[in-house]
Amino acid sequence: MKKGPPIRRDHKELIEKRYFPNGRAVFIYNSAFFGEPFSSMRALFREAFHHNKMALDFKESAYYASNAIEDLSTIPYTHFIFYDKDVSLASRLERAGKKVHNPSSSISICDSKIETGLRLAENKIATIPFFISPFQFEGSLYNPLEVLSRPIKEYGFPLIIKEEYGSLGEQVYKALDMEDAFSIINKIKPPKRFLVEPYFENNGEDHRLYIVGEKVIGAIKRKNDADFRSNVEHGGKGYPYEPSLEEKELALKAHKALGLEFSGVDILFDNNGNPLICEVNSCPHFMGLLKATGIDMAEEIAEYLLCKNQATH
Repeated sequence: MKKGPPIRRDHKELIEKRYFPNGRAVFIYNSAFFGEPFSSMRALFREAFHHNKMALDFKESAYYASNAIEDLSTIPYTHFIFYDKDVSLASRLERAGKKVHNPSSSISICDSKIETGLRLAENKIATIPFFISPFQFEGSLYNPLEVLSRPIKEYGFPLIIKEEYGSLGEQVYKALDMEDAFSIINKIKPPKRFLVEPYFENNGEDHRLYIVGEKVIGAIKRKNDADFRSNVEHGGKGYPYEPSLEEKELALKAHKALGLEFSGVDILFDNNGNPLICEVNSCPHFMGLLKATGIDMAEEIAEYLLCKNQATH
């Protein structure tokens, strides 16, 4: 088949302006963001942005040169949707005057369970109480007795031990007794740090509230009958859920305190039935929400950014 002449650059720009008058955005994601459900999420983002007459490109942040910002600057992107935790790249884009969503500062706080907990506590937002391991340099060893003495006195067993960094329910452990706790802590080598929290019997259940802008767009109940972690990756399943007004207000307070534009806020309950923030996600996976409720978070994010873009013009 004979190929026609190449489309001139100015013709491409005219075509793009005709079909995508609301600009072009770029979705930046980690190289680990592959396979299901990640490919489905990316497809939803593309459909949502096209539906809102915005073009959308995809870029991996797996490995890039020092001039990566200049490469990204060759195309006049209106928005940078940052579904990654590479804070260095996100903050570099911001210093270059780019509109990054979520902001690098918010991504950094959410990535660290320690920083998240401290920021929520500072803002008097109900979260799971915790003790933090001391900072130590590589090659040092934690003294489990020293680290555990106060949490055991305050909370008793079982205990939850969470590494500062982790996702999808990984790096979260349940210690039934001192032997368990010693074993877990001895595997966490400095400079890694961790939190020690009380265990609340939630029967492997939590509630995830999804927020875009200043609105809770939907929620699911995640339940796992085989693990204390409700994450889908550990066998949990999502069900439609209507959160209480108290849960919505609590989730929105956490969302705003961390400076987020879109988020997934996990809530569980203490032994008296009071809701507590468990975790806040800056790049939430939302296929569970879509399957359980039909709510498309990608569409909500695209509409939010479009409204924000129009408000500045």
